[in-house]
Amino acid sequence: MEFLLFIPLVRLIRSDFRKRRVKITDLLLFGCLQLFVSWWGVGWKELVFRLKGNGWVFLFMVTGVVLYVFIRYGQGRRVMRRLGGIGDGWFCLMLAPAFTLRTYVYFLILAFLLTFCGWEIYRRVSGRRVTIPLVSGMGVMYMVFLTIRF
Repeated sequence: MEFLLFIPLVRLIRSDFRKRRVKITDLLLFGCLQLFVSWWGVGWKELVFRLKGNGWVFLFMVTGVVLYVFIRYGQGRRVMRRLGGIGDGWFCLMLAPAFTLRTYVYFLILAFLLTFCGWEIYRRVSGRRVTIPLVSGMGVMYMVFLTIRF
């Protein structure tokens, strides 16, 4: 059942890597399928529990990043637009039902680190100045997670 998520996930990864934009339709399809697959696998009570817990973790993380940017750079709005888009945030939030609280935190940390390392290597090799494809990196990590869990 979880392999249904690969269809919109591949489209999101491809779009984010090439254009640094994700289509809202692919994001919504992924979110709806994620909710359905999670409900199918763990039930409503666990799904709601995961959404609450992981939602608070995500909110805490975003608040920390925003505070850091304001303290470090002063001009938050302009810097925040360069750091991450709304699609990146929604994608992170849509991953919440798939993980228990501890696993979600581990996944986010590992996915962010590996995405950043891959982006840095790509940037140095290509010599181009590009933004971080966060949805692509996290999407690939999530595909690996789903494959291992299967």
